[in-house]
Amino acid sequence: NRYELWLKGQDAIRRCSARGDAQATQVIRGCAEEMGKLDSVAGKVEQEYLEAYAAFFKQLQQDVRENLFKTLMGKADELVSAWQEEIKEVNQQID
Repeated sequence: NRYELWLKGQDAIRRCSARGDAQATQVIRGCAEEMGKLDSVAGKVEQEYLEAYAAFFKQLQQDVRENLFKTLMGKADELVSAWQEEIKEVNQQID
């Protein structure tokens, strides 16, 4: 994990600068190499990840649109039905 490597590297930097710990420089170098490897792997899959995320987001938007449409149409049908009932009542009173 990149964050864990970063924390490990930061700890090694503190040890190196505070106590002059020679082993800490090896840890820093190792963390830098591992981060380089992670960046290399991440660069290879970045486009695929972005495409998959975009497809997921597009589907999520479509699901929200459909749900909102159904909800609004249900409310509109309720209003129209209520108005029709009122119109019937008024027409009965007129007749």
